[in-house]
This record gives sequence, C-alpha cells and structure tokens, in this order.
Amino acid sequence: MRSILAAVALFILALPASSQGAPPKASPPKTPVLRLTNEEQTSADASSGAGAPLLEWIKGRSSVVAPDGAAVETVPDFRVTGPKGNLVMRRELVESDGAFGLTQAASYALDISADAHPDGVLPSGGWVCGSAKYFITLRTYVIDANGRHSNALRYTIHCNGG
Repeated sequence: MRSILAAVALFILALPASSQGAPPKASPPKTPVLRLTNEEQTSADASSGAGAPLLEWIKGRSSVVAPDGAAVETVPDFRVTGPKGNLVMRRELVESDGAFGLTQAASYALDISADAHPDGVLPSGGWVCGSAKYFITLRTYVIDANGRHSNALRYTIHCNGG
C-alpha cells in the first residue's frame, strides 16, 4: 500500500513541473485591423449639402477571396444612402508609415454602377498587407451623377501590428 501512495505522490509532484516547462503558445497576430477614425473628421469631410449621398458607416471584412481568386486581407464595406444611380468612390491617402512610400499607395477613383449597390453597400475593393509592418490611413467619399459629394470617412488599416 505504501508503494502505491509513494507512486501517486511522485506522479502528483511531477505533474506541475512538466506543465511549467512547456512554452506558452503564441496567439496568431490579428492582421490587419481596420479602424474607423472619427476623431480625425474635419470640416472638409462634410457633404456638399442637401441631396448629396451620405456615407453612413464602414465595416471591415477579412480573409476575403476576390472574384479573380486572389486573397484579400481586408475589405472595407461602406453603406451609402441617397440618390440611386452611378457613383464614383474616391479613396485618398491621408497618412502611412509604410516603407513602400506614399507614392505607391496613390489615391484613386472607382466607378460604381447603380446595379452594383442595390442595397446601398458599396464594393470598395480591398487591401493586401504583404509582409511589412505598417499602417495606412485613407479618406473615402462618393460623388453622384450630379457632382454632389458625400461626407468623407477616414479609416486606418494596421498591417502586421503596424
């Protein structure tokens, strides 16, 4: 009986020592993180007035497969209300600390047909981070067929902990 108690005691003493020796598992990095930065809104971000489109919100999707099969790490979705019809989405670079240089993240415009946003959610493309650690802040607004522009939303994408 004493030999069984001694074996159990040794087993109990050995248990915590073996669990302490194992290195903790690292959680995978949360990459990228899309964040709406409302505190950076300025008077220049206001809409052009009555009847102009309104960007209501932005929501990020991650790990998206594009129609061409390419993997896109984050896709900002924008909800717009206002006139139905064709829109132009304008995305402008505000700031980045990326080593790739600000010229490689050039501002651009995206034509969006009326059929592409029947529910008001705009297809905005996406962002592929690559392997570098950086952040990029963008400003987006839409322009309707009459030249009226919506309010602008600014958002930041943090890639690989940047």
